[in-house]
Amino acid sequence: PIAGIALGLLEGEILVDINGLEDQFGEMDFKVAGTEKGICSLQLDVKNQGISLPIFQNSLQLGKKARIHLLYEMNKHLPKISPGLPTHAIKFRKFFIGTERFGLIIGSQGKTINRLIQETGVEIDLQSNGFALLYHYDEQQLNQAVQLIKAKLEK
Repeated sequence: PIAGIALGLLEGEILVDINGLEDQFGEMDFKVAGTEKGICSLQLDVKNQGISLPIFQNSLQLGKKARIHLLYEMNKHLPKISPGLPTHAIKFRKFFIGTERFGLIIGSQGKTINRLIQETGVEIDLQSNGFALLYHYDEQQLNQAVQLIKAKLEK
């Protein structure tokens, strides 16, 4: 995630998370956005002769602290990412067979491929570029079909 924070300078004091009035009457409008790893964007408007380097550095530090706090609060409410695909998501395997060997997979009158499909429930798509695409939601069924096809090709 990315978070952003607005800082201002009013009567020599750096303010964090400024509102409209502080923005309008302040001497500086400074916005910082980024991730926990660093800054993605900065925007700085000044109304006086400029700001000193220490004020700029201090503003960056305060902005970082506020941004990290915002990201921490945001992360508490974001859903956790699962390490793998959901069990009901369709998975696929793609591997090269070569069109000249498709007959080994198809078999006489399609008997071999139909038996593979019936045994595993896997959808098999033999493509004109020589690749086989296999689809199924169950990883084990998919792996079984791949092994059966590769065993057929080794004979």
